Amino acid sequence: MSKIVCIGDSHTGSIQRPTYPEYADELFGTIHDVVNKGVAGNTTADMIARFAADVIAQSPNYCIIFGGYNDVNTGVANATIEANLRSMYDQCISNAIVPMGVQIFPFGSSAGWNSTKETNRQVINDYINQQGIAVINFNAPLTTYLHPTTGVENFLRPRLKTIYNTGDMTDDGIHVNVPGVHILAGIVAAQFGFSWTIHHSGFARNANNGLQVVPTAQVTHTDTALDRAGFIRFPDDRLVVEEDGTGTVQRGFLRNSSGHLVVTKTATGATMQGGFLRSPPAGTNAFGKLVVTTSSAGCDWRDGHFRAANKALLVSGI
Repeated sequence: MSKIVCIGDSHTGSIQRPTYPEYADELFGTIHDVVNKGVAGNTTADMIARFAADVIAQSPNYCIIFGGYNDVNTGVANATIEANLRSMYDQCISNAIVPMGVQIFPFGSSAGWNSTKETNRQVINDYINQQGIAVINFNAPLTTYLHPTTGVENFLRPRLKTIYNTGDMTDDGIHVNVPGVHILAGIVAAQFGFSWTIHHSGFARNANNGLQVVPTAQVTHTDTALDRAGFIRFPDDRLVVEEDGTGTVQRGFLRNSSGHLVVTKTATGATMQGGFLRSPPAGTNAFGKLVVTTSSAGCDWRDGHFRAANKALLVSGI
């Protein structure tokens, strides 16, 4: 097993849990060990100060170096940022560690953005691209030039896509949310030539009006789209529907105080309109069905779902 150390600021470390290194570690399993050494608020100078202990002493095979935003945002000179990044790249090379650069995220939607900072961000990103090392391109799938409310396009002010910057944390225009973290982890996996097989399945209504499971062929992914469509867990433990693979949250489920799995109609809270509960083991509906509760107050066993002999998930109505 090889080791990958990820060093950086809050984009790597602590603004979102789980972080992209933690998700990447799950993807790699026993192939690569991914270690998170991100610290919120760090500049590249801060990263250098702990580089020996947090990177060199770990004896990794690879080091992902993701820094520079806090430097640019606080007005550190470009020449200083470049020298600090080069120092970390060189320390890696001198210790038989493969350095991997990461470009600074666009932050055109943040309160602190201005055109000077944007110019400096692009200067540093160009520098990273020219250092003769591998560069992980996080920016391509995350960037938009559209204003989030007006829809007006402005190529001079790139931003994080709203779908990757809202829903489960502050909408600061700087950091990514859980779907965004998934994207980052997928990009890291793809950078290492890693692929994973997903058994796609879903639901379709059959000729008898049953809701049955429809399996599809296995698909091996080497791209970055981990969240195709389905469910993602939010930090407050809501299981929400991510309908289109972009992180758009439409519906979800939450277990209420009665133990019912209830529907949350929006991304912001549980309306407790209805949910699911397994029917009792004896008496009416004694089939262990997953039944619908039409309110949070109780279960009236209207109808539900059960697995038939052919393994279809059928609708049971009474």
